Amino acid sequence: FQQKNIEERICPYCQGGTVEDEIHFVFYCPLYAELRNNFIKHVNSFMNVADRSDCDKLKAYMETTRFCSFIRDFYYRRNDFVFNTV
Repeated sequence: FQQKNIEERICPYCQGGTVEDEIHFVFYCPLYAELRNNFIKHVNSFMNVADRSDCDKLKAYMETTRFCSFIRDFYYRRNDFVFNTV
């Protein structure tokens, strides 16, 4: 993210001025649903995080070996949307 206050980080995909923080980016933005579902399916094969808070899930996800690839794919999807939409 650029040097902006969190309340100024508005999701370019979601309507209604949704703040694009880390939780929104990883767990809720529909732009990343397919990537998210694939990653969560992978994580669920060896870790149960269903009953954890979003922050605790994020911490657990960050400890997995595929998290960097997951974030990279999110980044590419976001940039493709932001820079290739009219």
